[in-house]
Amino acid sequence: MRPLGWDKALLCDLNRAAELGIPWEDNETVRKLKEIVPPKHLDIAMMAWVLFHNEAPAWFYYPLKHLDLKRKFWFPKKRRPIDMLATDEDADWLRFAMVEIASFSM
Repeated sequence: MRPLGWDKALLCDLNRAAELGIPWEDNETVRKLKEIVPPKHLDIAMMAWVLFHNEAPAWFYYPLKHLDLKRKFWFPKKRRPIDMLATDEDADWLRFAMVEIASFSM
């Protein structure tokens, strides 16, 4: 799964939603993400939506073992993002990883 650029993914989906007359909140992918991710971590869901577009819900179930980060900090690589949403500390690590993923796609 190759991440799309933030602006490209967001613009693509917002344009499609506008053409169909559907607000972005009613987007099918966004609805799935709201079901998967706890409300206090919706920022992570929205980052995943912008980075991976329609593949975002599936991304939460893939292990992060093949993710090589530019910065060398401890990261639980063999865990799935969905499991990391259980605690606030793990969710913060996931946010750090997503910033790294976004930097690769820029």
